[in-house]
Amino acid sequence: MSISKSPKSLAGLALSRWRVVLAITVTGLSLCVFVAPLSAEESETVGEPDEQTQDQAKPSGGDASIWDDLDEFVVIGTGGGALAFQDDPNSVIAFDAMTLQTDRIENITDIAAFTPNLEIKSAFAASNPVLFIRGIGLDDFNANSASAVAVYQDGVYMNSPAGQLFQFFDVADVNVLRGPHAGQYRNASAGAILVQSKKPSEDLEAYSRITYGNYNLIEIESAINVPIVPEVLTSRISGRYSVREGYTENRCSGQPLVAFNRVPEDDLTACTRVYSQTTGREADPFFSLGSNPQKIDDPVNDADNWAVRGQLLFTPQLRDTEMEWLLNVHGGQNRSLASQFQHRGFRRLDGTVLTSPRVPGPDVTLYQDLDGDPFAGDFNNGGKEELDLAGASLRGFWEASDVHQVVSLSAFEWHKRETLENTDANPRNLLTSLYRDEAWQFSQDLRLESFWADSFETKVGAYYIMEDLEVDNAFEQTQLFKLIQEYSQDLRSWAFYGSVRWDLLTDVTFEADVRYTHETKSFDNFSTASNLAGVSGVGLNVGSASGSFDGVSGSASLTWRFTEDHSLYIKYTRGWKPGHFNGGSVFSGQLIEPVKPENLDSYEIGANLSWLEGSLEVNFAAFYYDFQDLQIFALEQDAGSFPLPQLINAQGAEVIGAELELHYQPSWLEGLDIRINTGFLKTEYTSFVNTLYRLPPRIPNQPPPDPAPIPINYTGNAMIGAPMWTANGSAQYTFPLLVGGADFGELIPRISIVWKDDTFFDAAEGKGTLQTLPGGTIGQEAYWIGNASLLWRSTGKELEMMLWVKNFTNKEYRVQSFDITDGFDFVIDAYGAPRTFGATLSMYF
Repeated sequence: MSISKSPKSLAGLALSRWRVVLAITVTGLSLCVFVAPLSAEESETVGEPDEQTQDQAKPSGGDASIWDDLDEFVVIGTGGGALAFQDDPNSVIAFDAMTLQTDRIENITDIAAFTPNLEIKSAFAASNPVLFIRGIGLDDFNANSASAVAVYQDGVYMNSPAGQLFQFFDVADVNVLRGPHAGQYRNASAGAILVQSKKPSEDLEAYSRITYGNYNLIEIESAINVPIVPEVLTSRISGRYSVREGYTENRCSGQPLVAFNRVPEDDLTACTRVYSQTTGREADPFFSLGSNPQKIDDPVNDADNWAVRGQLLFTPQLRDTEMEWLLNVHGGQNRSLASQFQHRGFRRLDGTVLTSPRVPGPDVTLYQDLDGDPFAGDFNNGGKEELDLAGASLRGFWEASDVHQVVSLSAFEWHKRETLENTDANPRNLLTSLYRDEAWQFSQDLRLESFWADSFETKVGAYYIMEDLEVDNAFEQTQLFKLIQEYSQDLRSWAFYGSVRWDLLTDVTFEADVRYTHETKSFDNFSTASNLAGVSGVGLNVGSASGSFDGVSGSASLTWRFTEDHSLYIKYTRGWKPGHFNGGSVFSGQLIEPVKPENLDSYEIGANLSWLEGSLEVNFAAFYYDFQDLQIFALEQDAGSFPLPQLINAQGAEVIGAELELHYQPSWLEGLDIRINTGFLKTEYTSFVNTLYRLPPRIPNQPPPDPAPIPINYTGNAMIGAPMWTANGSAQYTFPLLVGGADFGELIPRISIVWKDDTFFDAAEGKGTLQTLPGGTIGQEAYWIGNASLLWRSTGKELEMMLWVKNFTNKEYRVQSFDITDGFDFVIDAYGAPRTFGATLSMYF
């Protein structure tokens, strides 16, 4: 695809004389991403490299002059089912609206199942995803978490994880960019996920989609597009409502509750109250589920949420130029139950030795869940979650001249959240956590895009983001004491970026980008403990700190299109992610100071190939990462104290990987569509030693011992969230329903398979913090799941009916595990959803 703006300027002619010289200069640079020139429509979306199809982005009527400059529009299929530019050498998995519907991809978390080398988990709360691309990410569930995967919703960078899952409805397309990205992308040292909503158009149209499934799932998604003033003002309103019963049985429901946290061995499954009868004093009311008799939620792991979005597209009729303004206002609410964990007890073989190996057994309260059912448990706390979100953005495009266009994006996002977590995953009142946070962010992106000639384009821009976060957490342990943590974090960050695309030769393109970021964070922390009588003690961790981080990221690439259907590329990227404060700084032993910035050198080579007259498309990428000061999340605890998170730096890490995607639409069987995607990762911590501090067992009649340093060496281990092999494939066939010469529409059966290799959830290859658990305990063995659907579409495409099933083998698999054995003798696990099935009716008007 190319954009004709004006005849080559004198600058363009002069630059052409230097091409050979520049080509020699850049031969030392590894290279990559060729991105086809952006249209103005595409350019107005900050954070997104391109629109996926002309039909999805082009206004359906009126003066669509921003599309008049397109000379050629060439698209190919990519891994997920959407379309991408043929010459784009990024390792991208794209999903169009149809693929999202037929594979029942309901939110960002579901995308991971169909994207090799992408891991997304939401173990702690329904609104708190953890993202990894190519083994790179941060497993941090705190409110101030800063992921290495940048999530953009309609061009807006979503800094807080609370809103990253919420606007996934009325979606036009989704792109997963694997590998570090610089330029206009913030904090994308692992990659980026770009979600694009459907925009207002000139057509009066609407759709409604209603779903009913097992566990009494009810989903309603609707949108209406209304032109207000033809060719000047159009609007689109869309929304989604979802409610579902929980899929996990709570065996505490209906049981008489006992008053003690330790129970006799002949009553190991007894459920305890959330307040102590021994003193008659209730615990914090936030932890109380009510007076006796108490209501215990059953089942748990349910869903109850809604979201809405309104958009206005204003296109003023100017004589000699073009301008567009798009206003997006959105909000929503979540009242689901937070994820319930499963409990696995592990005791020491030698109860007095910290580093003694552990074997399955009861936890410190003598409780042990022995039924092996991941969808049943004994929970005296249902884990309520309340989340409210609101936001707005204003995007502007102005064609300043035949050569220059200006793009602006202003955005505001806000959320307030409260999550009560049953941390111990057992029937005791052993460990309970209450997370409360409220935050707002404002961001502004402004850039100038210049098309100096058909073969030379530049982009320069500036970006600013500010966020204020307030957190109020509480942690209760066995009702003996309660920890209170309050902290605030203020973020201020600005950046300048630029990029260039230059056709050095007819079939060779050079592209480069650079980004300079200056970021400051201030962190004020106060934590204290109160005893059973509610008397507060001295501050455990009180202090303030600030950090200032400056870094440069960038990339350079060369793409060679050696035939019309084949291209090769090489790429070098310097990834950078600023330092970050530990939101779990509760105890005095946990430092407030931030971890160091993360640095990455990435080298990549790839190819986009097409054979059999375009019916077979193959995309391939191979890469090598060299990390310095990789940011790692881990649970840290002194024996007998509440487990709390810490952030540390792994001194060095390496990743060797590859991705292969095939898309086949055979000409000999029209309607058949086959896709196969695979990913390979070989990860290793090349230098990673962490020192933990533990209290040795106390000797009777002796003074308390001092904490003992325990160095833990993770060097040589595989990295967190990085299965060696991942693969998925899908096959669908579209055939017409013709009966007696009458056309009854078309039928589309589809099946998809997902396979993941062994995955570790900690840096010790599943052996736990002290490496005392059996290998793979904090992880998941290789598994596969299957999904299937059958879609009927009417002749005029105004009516669709789809029957679907996800995880049709009802596979049980963990998506996260945490080691809380030190002092408590158990591991908690979060599981993926069981088999779900249902029917969806879609109507288009």
